[in-house]
Amino acid sequence: AEQVVGRPVLEVIAPEYRTAYAKLHRRVIAGQAEQMKYEVLGLKGGRRWLETHAVPLLDRDRVVHLAVNSDITAHKQAEELLRESEQNYRTLANSGRALVWLSGPDTHCYYFNSVWLAFTGRTLEQEAGNGWTEGVHPDDFQLCLDTYLDAFEKREAFSMVYRLRRYDGEYRWLIDDGCPRYDTRGEFIGYIGHCL
Repeated sequence: AEQVVGRPVLEVIAPEYRTAYAKLHRRVIAGQAEQMKYEVLGLKGGRRWLETHAVPLLDRDRVVHLAVNSDITAHKQAEELLRESEQNYRTLANSGRALVWLSGPDTHCYYFNSVWLAFTGRTLEQEAGNGWTEGVHPDDFQLCLDTYLDAFEKREAFSMVYRLRRYDGEYRWLIDDGCPRYDTRGEFIGYIGHCL
């Protein structure tokens, strides 16, 4: 309390959020309820993220600004860690020679790394769902499908060899290893695989 009581609120708010907060204040005084997320300075533990819900109140013929703030620092830090983790995954997935794919619990693929897309010469939209199977050699298609669906039903890892059409029309032999994925609650969320 001794760090904030009696100080103008804009002194406490991080400089990059002051203009937006001043606009929020003007809108509240004009009679609108508002919401905003911003950082504050000079509190114990350094900067903190707050989420404010501000409403106008009438007090002796004048409008005052009532704001209820929630400390969302832990949530913002978790979001940042998640963004970093996602970036690390994408860097890893796109930096090697492996063709990487992800499927959801419905068996449909929704992600192919840049290596896969460069190999096939197709877009993510073309490969998504079951689109990628259009590039499987006709002689390998049924074995490929049966292996995948059987493993999927049993939630087991699999390894299979098949030919996939390259961007230039030539079929190349691939070994495709896939394994089931689970979320933090242990629920099945699909497969991840990589091909060489």
